[in-house]
Amino acid sequence: MKNKADNIKITIKNLKELEIFAENIAKKISECKFLGLLGDLGAGKTQFTKFFVKALGGNIEEVVSPTFTILNEYFTSKYKIYHFDLYRLNGIEELEEIGYEDFFYGNEIVIVEWVDKIPEAVPAFAKIIKMKTIDENQREIEIIENGGSK
Repeated sequence: MKNKADNIKITIKNLKELEIFAENIAKKISECKFLGLLGDLGAGKTQFTKFFVKALGGNIEEVVSPTFTILNEYFTSKYKIYHFDLYRLNGIEELEEIGYEDFFYGNEIVIVEWVDKIPEAVPAFAKIIKMKTIDENQREIEIIENGGSK
């Protein structure tokens, strides 16, 4: 992982700014196709994913939190996106049961909510987006490059 000083921190003041942030990340997605999302309930992880999928030409209405399904798939004109939610998993063994390495190290885009639940599964090339709620509308976002451990 890079030094903390190399991480980028920004403040998002509303949904429109979150959408612009997601669009900017989407423009650079060929650089890193693994996004790990951190943040408490309601911090904006799924909303970010909606805007991200929309920015790549996907249907924003199809994007829902995969809390109970663990994995959702979305299609855009250029990419397939795998959207994971690790909140309900209790360890890497459960992730191995679904063959996570095929997804995490494949050629498609992977977005993982609650990525900190199973840190040993996160690729070294991962980009981590950490969201902290400031108030009802504002979020502090920290981007951690090369945030994985594997």
